[in-house]
Amino acid sequence: MGIALRAALFGGSILTFIFISRYIKKSRVRIEDTLFWICFSAGLVVIGLFPQIPIYLAKVLKIESPANFVFLVIIFILLVHQFFLTMKLSQTEIKLRELAQAVAVENAEDNK
Repeated sequence: MGIALRAALFGGSILTFIFISRYIKKSRVRIEDTLFWICFSAGLVVIGLFPQIPIYLAKVLKIESPANFVFLVIIFILLVHQFFLTMKLSQTEIKLRELAQAVAVENAEDNK
């Protein structure tokens, strides 16, 4: 894994951590929701500081390049996270619809 990729991973993780920290300070996002991004950022730091980890795992999984392995893992993690966000959004929409229906029924009963 080249020094440029290691630097990009390390720099990207530091920028992500700073970005998340600023949003937490401004109270624009819940701490529970940022836990994923903090862990993701920490994982990028570990990979950037210890390139032996992706090199070893790429060899074990017979992936041609450690950089390909890193990108594959990042894409997989982000896709899984996106799936869980989609599930959470779907559940929120269902609850919102049920709440709107309950309010509509209550308003209809009050107007009688």
